Amino acid sequence: MLPDTASLGVIVDALDDAMFFGRPIPAHEREEAARWIASRQGLRGAYRGMFAPTQHDFANGIRVFTGERIITHAGTAHVLGEEACRMLTLVAVAEPFV
Repeated sequence: MLPDTASLGVIVDALDDAMFFGRPIPAHEREEAARWIASRQGLRGAYRGMFAPTQHDFANGIRVFTGERIITHAGTAHVLGEEACRMLTLVAVAEPFV
């Protein structure tokens, strides 16, 4: 499931895409993605201690699921932090680390 661990945005988008189009995400892939997203919490670049975008995300900006482009450092950190939090809720992985 982790198509590109160089980008938090790509991971969140891949999960969003599967859920939006009703494609099942196997449990082991949900768990792997959730662990990776959770591991980004509080890292350098995170907005208010949330989930940090990667250097790739900051260098290239992001495009949200609805198509809008975000290129500022603060916008990228804020939006991806919130999207990562939302995604962890949706994948519903009940592990203490997540």
